Amino acid sequence: MALADRIRGGLIELDQLGGMMMGIGIAWAVHSRNWWAVAIVVLWMLGEAPGWGHPMGCIIDGVCTGPLEWWQWGALAEHPWASLSVRGAIWALPVTLLAPRYPGLLALYALTLIMPLAVVLALPTSDPWPVSEWIRGALLGLVLYTIRLTCK
Repeated sequence: MALADRIRGGLIELDQLGGMMMGIGIAWAVHSRNWWAVAIVVLWMLGEAPGWGHPMGCIIDGVCTGPLEWWQWGALAEHPWASLSVRGAIWALPVTLLAPRYPGLLALYALTLIMPLAVVLALPTSDPWPVSEWIRGALLGLVLYTIRLTCK
């Protein structure tokens, strides 16, 4: 998942491939098959697609510049750490609509903690943006592996 998240973040020019790889990993984790797996991939890609660079840039650069993301209004406009947590929920929301069939998908709301934690762990590095993507993907991979082991 770490490589998939880094690809999604722009490691290569096929960032949608990374999102698709992450969706396939989620489908694997919940033992999904057939068209349900396709639905998981599509819903995951829908959730992870909207921008979230503004709050992350504010934290990494120490200065908030540029336009806010479309979902960043009210208190979120002034609190980039809270915005990262909300962004984690936005990533998880579409795919968790399938939780009645695959309850393990609800564990994806761990992204509300993973998003800011990955940035915290990456800040001391020389290039925190891509490092945070590697970390976030690795942490999500651990969550997915746990889902795989606990959901049948």
